[in-house]
Amino acid sequence: LYPLSYGSAGVAVFFVISGFCIHLNYARSRHRGWGAFFVRRFFRIYPPYLAAVFLFFFFWGWYRQEDAGRQLLTHVIGVHNLDDQTAFGINPAFWSIGVEIQLYLLFPVLMGLVTHWGWGRAMWLTALAEGGLRMLGAIQTWKGGEALPMWLSLSPFSFWFSWALGAHLAECFLRKG
Repeated sequence: LYPLSYGSAGVAVFFVISGFCIHLNYARSRHRGWGAFFVRRFFRIYPPYLAAVFLFFFFWGWYRQEDAGRQLLTHVIGVHNLDDQTAFGINPAFWSIGVEIQLYLLFPVLMGLVTHWGWGRAMWLTALAEGGLRMLGAIQTWKGGEALPMWLSLSPFSFWFSWALGAHLAECFLRKG
C-alpha cells in the first residue's frame, strides 16, 4: 500500500492541470481583457460551486451549527480556506475551490511577472513562494510545533508554483503547436 501514501501529490497535479487549462483558455481566447476572462470563469465555476455549498449547508445540517453564518459567508466569498475554523467546514473538499478562486485572481499577477521578467524568473519567484511556505511548514512540524495556520498552509501562494507550472506548460504547448 506504500504507493497509496502519495495521495497528497494528487493535489499538486490538480493545480498543475488547472494552471494549464486556465492559461490555455486565456491564450486561445479572442477576448484578451481580464474583465471578460474573469466574467467567463465566474459564470463557469461559481454557480455550480454555490449550488453545492447551499446543498451541503442546508441538506447536511450545517445551518444548525453555532458558526453557520461564518461558514456560509466565507464559503460564498471563497476565502474559507484561509481560516482554521472554516477551511474544512461545509464540505472538506471545498478548501481547494477557495484556493482556485484566489489563484484565478493571481493569474494577472503571474502574467505581469512573465511580461516583465520572462517565464524563467516568474517560475523561480513562484517556486520560492510555494517552496518557502512548504519548507516553513516542514520545519515547524519537525520542531514539534503547531502546524502553520490555514491562512499560510492553504493560501494560494502555497500552490502558486504548481499552478504556474501548468500555465508555463500550456505556453510551451501553444508555442510548439
